[in-house]
Amino acid sequence: MAHMSFESRQDFRDWLDGTSRCPGCGGDGFEKVHPPCGDLTCCVKKHGLSVCGECGEFPCAKYADRQRIEKDSFVSHKRIFRNQERVKSGRLDVFLAGQTERIAFLEKALTQHDDRRNKSFSCIATVSLSRALIRR
Repeated sequence: MAHMSFESRQDFRDWLDGTSRCPGCGGDGFEKVHPPCGDLTCCVKKHGLSVCGECGEFPCAKYADRQRIEKDSFVSHKRIFRNQERVKSGRLDVFLAGQTERIAFLEKALTQHDDRRNKSFSCIATVSLSRALIRR
């Protein structure tokens, strides 16, 4: 299967053909759904950055309790530190390569194995699995 290219997160969400009240972090209309988002306020508006890992102050007080954040029930939050640390260490290419693999995995899951009832499962698996497992 050829890898698909998306111009924006919204393009990817449209391809998923799903409705969600959340546009995804930084997605179209995100600030309307989550106006108090600390990342958006600090990284984007205050410092002009894309992500916290680009900031010289990372990890700041917001990330002081790493264990609490990694135990968050919102599955996609569990990798925040690993992702931001890759960016911080100058390994944005490694992080982006991983995201590309995750997108390809999700595309395959949704086009070859989805019965239109397992979209949430596929999305959670994509976020949760290690890159090694995704490559299998």
